[in-house]
Amino acid sequence: RMRELLGNDYPAFVDALSTPSPTSVRHHPVKSSRQIDSAHRIPWCENGEYLNHRPVFTLDPLYHAGCYYVQEASSMILEAFYKSISPTATPRTIPRSVRCPRRKGYAFTCIDG
Repeated sequence: RMRELLGNDYPAFVDALSTPSPTSVRHHPVKSSRQIDSAHRIPWCENGEYLNHRPVFTLDPLYHAGCYYVQEASSMILEAFYKSISPTATPRTIPRSVRCPRRKGYAFTCIDG
């Protein structure tokens, strides 16, 4: 069915599914020590980085301390959207109504309560 839907794009689709997904993390802006082996920064997220390899996160004390969160890079685009509306925005100045609760995996984390 996908072959019918995608037509000439089907081979690229199959190739994309057969390649490993990149691992990306978002560093906590206050707690982060950036001691992770990163490949390069994510251009649209000040605190986001792609990793060279996927470590065992559950064995890393920095992960448990909240120094960074495993987060798909595309979900970090919200920061760029918000900054395009409010160029001086920082995690501390984003209105409480658009911030997310203190949970791992959200686009913004609460820093000051």
